[in-house]
Amino acid sequence: MRLFWYVFSCVLSVFLASLLVLSDTTRLDIYNTGAKENKIELMSRTEKVYPDWCKNDNGSCVVVEVRNYWFWLKKKVLLKTVGKEKLHITLMGQWHTIRNKKPKEPSPILNNGNQIDMRKDFRLFPQYVDYKTVTVDGRTIADKAKTRKLWHDNRVEWVTDAADGQIFNLNFRHRYHPRARDYHYFILLSVAFITFLSIVFKKTKASETIPAPVKKSDFLDEFDYFRGIAIFFIVLCHFMGDFNEKTGNSINIFNDKFSFRYWIAYEFQFIWGDTALFVFISGFLFYYIFYQRGFDYKLFLKNKFKNIVSPYLVMCALLFVIRFCVEKQAPSYNKDWLRLNVFWYVAFWYIPFISIVFIASPFFVKFIQASPKTQKIVLSISLLWAVATGRNQMNPWLNSVFWSLYYLFGIYVAMRYEKFKDMTLEKFVMVALPFFVFVGTTFAVDLGNVWMRDYSSNAWKLQFKFNDWNAVSKVLQCLFVLACCILLKNSRLDRTKTCLHFLAKYSFSIFFLHCFGLYILNMHYRAVQAFLNGKNKIELHLCVYATTIAVCVLCALFAKFVKRFAGKRSRLLVGS
Repeated sequence: MRLFWYVFSCVLSVFLASLLVLSDTTRLDIYNTGAKENKIELMSRTEKVYPDWCKNDNGSCVVVEVRNYWFWLKKKVLLKTVGKEKLHITLMGQWHTIRNKKPKEPSPILNNGNQIDMRKDFRLFPQYVDYKTVTVDGRTIADKAKTRKLWHDNRVEWVTDAADGQIFNLNFRHRYHPRARDYHYFILLSVAFITFLSIVFKKTKASETIPAPVKKSDFLDEFDYFRGIAIFFIVLCHFMGDFNEKTGNSINIFNDKFSFRYWIAYEFQFIWGDTALFVFISGFLFYYIFYQRGFDYKLFLKNKFKNIVSPYLVMCALLFVIRFCVEKQAPSYNKDWLRLNVFWYVAFWYIPFISIVFIASPFFVKFIQASPKTQKIVLSISLLWAVATGRNQMNPWLNSVFWSLYYLFGIYVAMRYEKFKDMTLEKFVMVALPFFVFVGTTFAVDLGNVWMRDYSSNAWKLQFKFNDWNAVSKVLQCLFVLACCILLKNSRLDRTKTCLHFLAKYSFSIFFLHCFGLYILNMHYRAVQAFLNGKNKIELHLCVYATTIAVCVLCALFAKFVKRFAGKRSRLLVGS
């Protein structure tokens, strides 16, 4: 029975992946070559029509988007002519070949001399289309042999006399030839669907999906608070940056020192890059839980794949479907489409590099077993590397080296945690003061508080000889936040503890799901921008914090809802 469900999951996954990736959208141009008053009416109502593309032709042109799935499919389009002039039918495909080439004859995408914007509409069309047969009212107007000789191998034309009110039945079959990278996308999406459906259909034991729980006596409440603060800062950072862009303030220039962007520069320095807090926690728990229990490399990777990579693949597959179906963005839009819009979307870039860090666990075991002097040397080298190179979100290999600094630092603190805890309770100022002094110094040195965006590495940096001094401040911030959590544990702020426990419990789900909240806001960009414009700095701040709190709560409630129905499998679906 288990074999049946596994085979069923694989077959269904391949079917769904082929339905999404191995398909294409063909543009069908239909227009009269005669007088302007002659029009065409589309009798079929199932296809998507773009009347704006032919608005200058006074109704003498119809442009239809015909969606076809898999490699072969027969399609029918009914047309009705108004007037007695000639009817000119053009079927188009393979826009890649005509984008950067000068045609030998007038382009078939020209309607009255007005060429369609290729950059805007390029994504709607397939890479390779060979029209097998095209028939109109039973008469073959093109076959494969003839089509091969036509312009760019894909242009099919037919001109005939049309009586007033005559209805044409247009049928065509074509073959879609995917490129090599389409098969890569197909394989990746199939794996994602197989993972998802295997979780849904396959009955698994709790011991196979969830690692052994930590004993209550060994559990550190302060790290629950730490995780709750970290996820709140990460969501706040993303929404603060997004709201700033919607208020019209440039990221690169500070012409107005009273702008929202300038006002948040200091606090943005505090919350930006707080992914370091997550990496610090991972390093701390690597020593505190996995190493002290007896490190099993295979079991460690197996649990990380199920609890981290699995929900990542599920979320990527969901985002791929949304973008593909809602926005009509095909993977062939450009070579970086899948990376930028799915696998690296907002916070998703975290999973590829942290997976590399987990694979490199034997190195971190050697770090634990090394002498204190060697550990300090490795940490110093890592810190110098981070300051010199900065973060690079588009390259997971370089990114893993950069963020390893905080993973190593988490291990280092975990090995000396009791000593650090005692120092915090006795002399908290010794932990907090270096962080605030360093952050203040970086802003004082950076005259004008000018930030810049490095699009080559997709990184935020202070304009200070291109050095990422924020890497140093994050090391100090990890100690500062941990010290605050230790003090919070010994305080009477029960409501604050409850809220942070709630955020920590669903932190990984919030990490994934808040990206979809940001996606929804961007879908309503103009409405959000109109709402934000005209508000003062305090009102904008309230909007940012209120939105962040609302998104965190909604994501946590959604994860709780999934957990109620999926049980222990919810961790493999949404991360909690």
